[in-house]
Amino acid sequence: MMQQASSAGLAAHWAALIACEQALGCIALKDGEPVALDDGGGASVAITAMDGAQGPEAAEPVDASDASDPGLTPLSINSAHLSLWLTADRGITCIGGRIKRWEDQSNRGDHARPVYGAGPQCDLPSHAYMGVNLPYFSAPKTPNIYDETLDLDLNCLVNTEYTVFVVERRWADYRDHSASAEYLVSTPVPGAALATMLDAECVLGGFQLGYAYDGDEPHLVLDQGCSRAAQRVDRVSLDAAPALLSEEVGEYNARWGRGLWVPGLPVAHVADTTELMSANGGAIGRGIVQSAKFDTRFRGDIAEIIIYDSALTSEEATNVEKYLALHWHRPW
Repeated sequence: MMQQASSAGLAAHWAALIACEQALGCIALKDGEPVALDDGGGASVAITAMDGAQGPEAAEPVDASDASDPGLTPLSINSAHLSLWLTADRGITCIGGRIKRWEDQSNRGDHARPVYGAGPQCDLPSHAYMGVNLPYFSAPKTPNIYDETLDLDLNCLVNTEYTVFVVERRWADYRDHSASAEYLVSTPVPGAALATMLDAECVLGGFQLGYAYDGDEPHLVLDQGCSRAAQRVDRVSLDAAPALLSEEVGEYNARWGRGLWVPGLPVAHVADTTELMSANGGAIGRGIVQSAKFDTRFRGDIAEIIIYDSALTSEEATNVEKYLALHWHRPW
């Protein structure tokens, strides 16, 4: 999936091959490329794309020789399965410095809105990227544990395959052990129903794509129904913030399970083919919520979210990544 004939793509391809030789086994993806098995406890391939930090305006140019047609958009890639498309340079209603509506560009009308408290901040120059003020989910420590998040309908993930793309950058990771995770896109389960589930650190039927903490180390995770694919990532401190703008892809395929990619590079996999059974309370910037102790709100900027209710082919996923690289002037 998503491997290219560029030097970076070839390096990623061979990294996956070597990882497979060293791991317990491999799975074959749609185009026959192997990826090392990972049960969420270890690293199959080290992530380097998110290491380091950069200023808000810093960006690497896209190599035009590898870039796709500038007119390419998610609407031109398997549009029948495009379920959600939120992009920071279009469709944001900003009132009083807060997002009151983020319009879905997929033509399905699944707009994101703040339901609990204020929405994320939307006019901070320090959070601009390439001239676009990115929505900033700051997750302040207040009694309102739902503050600065957006809610939306994620039922497009239920009982089907899916592919989720997120472009984001973290500003700081929690260090006071008051959070168990920082989720980008999720189906939170608030209230007393979590009383027995939190001990197992998972929610049956829940879906979370974002960052979770194992001890003191953050991990990129795709978590569903208590089985997760995970990969350790470097911490981001306020002293070095923000992190690099990064892209993560989570996919569920009924034939081989769920996997994580950081662009084009398979980093984690779990061989669980269980479908998501429900998606109550879909959210951006929030996951499991019971009290401030289990604060799972994301602290950082989200530039774009694209969700397909299908496991995309390698060519389709590659085209989405090419579009995102061009859109946000990221290396390809």
